[in-house]
Amino acid sequence: MKYFGIACVVLLLLTGCPGTQTEKAAKAMLVTQTAIVDVATTANNLCVAGVLSQNECDDIADMYEKAKVTYDLAESALATALQTDSDDSWQKYQTFHENFMKIYIDMLTAAASYGILEE
Repeated sequence: MKYFGIACVVLLLLTGCPGTQTEKAAKAMLVTQTAIVDVATTANNLCVAGVLSQNECDDIADMYEKAKVTYDLAESALATALQTDSDDSWQKYQTFHENFMKIYIDMLTAAASYGILEE
């Protein structure tokens, strides 16, 4: 759960950054996307080296694929919300963003339990 706390702190820091709400949302998504790519890259290197089990490799790869899809959906929904500025489009963005964040937290938790991230 340490990494959940880190994720929350990062998002809180970003919401305190100067800029519009849109800029803050984009920055928060970029930070989480970067973290997911870093975890996936590190996991892949550990898989190739035989450090992680096949189940651990498959688990991280599956979460990474889901994260890519949910990130793309959230990013598209954000673009639509910016263009239309409708409550419905902002709600869709929020839903996709929440789904992306759930996978992000799951991936960090798994990475920590597999020894990919230092405690």
